[in-house]
Amino acid sequence: MTAKVIFYCIVGGAINLMGTVTNVLNIMVFCRQGFRESINVSLCGLAVSDLGSLLTLQWLNICFNPLFQQADLPFDPLQIEYITGGWPHVCFVRITGLITAYITLERCLCITMPLKVKLIMTPRNTVVYVISAHLVMFACTAPAYSVNLPHWEWNPRRNRTILGLRLTSNREEVEKYAHGLNNSFGFGTFAVIIVLTIILASSLNSKTRWRDQATSAAAQTISQHAPGSQGAVPTAKLASASGTVSSASKKDRRVVKMVVSISSIFVGCFIPVTTIFIAKIIVPGFGKFGSQDNIYQAIMSIAFVFETINSSVNIFIYFKLSTKFRTTFKTMFSCNKERPE
Repeated sequence: MTAKVIFYCIVGGAINLMGTVTNVLNIMVFCRQGFRESINVSLCGLAVSDLGSLLTLQWLNICFNPLFQQADLPFDPLQIEYITGGWPHVCFVRITGLITAYITLERCLCITMPLKVKLIMTPRNTVVYVISAHLVMFACTAPAYSVNLPHWEWNPRRNRTILGLRLTSNREEVEKYAHGLNNSFGFGTFAVIIVLTIILASSLNSKTRWRDQATSAAAQTISQHAPGSQGAVPTAKLASASGTVSSASKKDRRVVKMVVSISSIFVGCFIPVTTIFIAKIIVPGFGKFGSQDNIYQAIMSIAFVFETINSSVNIFIYFKLSTKFRTTFKTMFSCNKERPE
């Protein structure tokens, strides 16, 4: 119980509050920038799913607060949170995984097939993908609501009727199917993100080395063949061209580094909860309302902190690695704006 209170109510709640604010800011900045680029669409969609994940998780944090549980409420917090916080949170987390995989794939294709990617992953197609990801995961979560039904029941401890859950006879079978479907998306996107992040980092390093070698070789060739003072003009042109290529290359590296950072944090923060979901499949009674519910809840409280971190820190990555995001943010929220006379 102590672990749940510390991680749900104190640590998780504080980080969650910060993450809620940062994701609202992210959405505002991306909306201000517009959606002419597919990366803005997908990053805004990621901020929306992260916000949904944090809001539902904050409701879990509130329900696990002992003071909230002891209040004279017309419902049982530990039961009601399961369908109003637990399952919706799982849904938004899976959406976050799907969008993160899409962002990583898009950046991989920008490196491996730059001339075709803009024809495939257009802003319009990205909007369709983000909306589809939400609809598919909502549909995969829906079966859980057919076997966990809101139900008014008499509570002897409170000496009153309160709202709880009525578990149907086929609940275990239906939830096994629902968990399996959701976990398939979770494990699938987790594996895809790992593979794509490795490919992305490797491709970036290879392309950077190739550009550096090509620029160096061109500089040496012109230097060797340029006669005396006449070589100054082509050398200046080379310097100008090299500067343009270097600037474009630097911008590409920043974007790729940003995507790799987002993907790496996602992978690192979801290792604990992925391990827990595997344990739920292997260990009997390890899960919500199971024989090992207390242990499960204590471990999940720690895993949820990592999920909260993943959904909260993207703004710092954008601010450090995206000049466009940083400029837009400062323009929107700077307190030192010049006032017209």
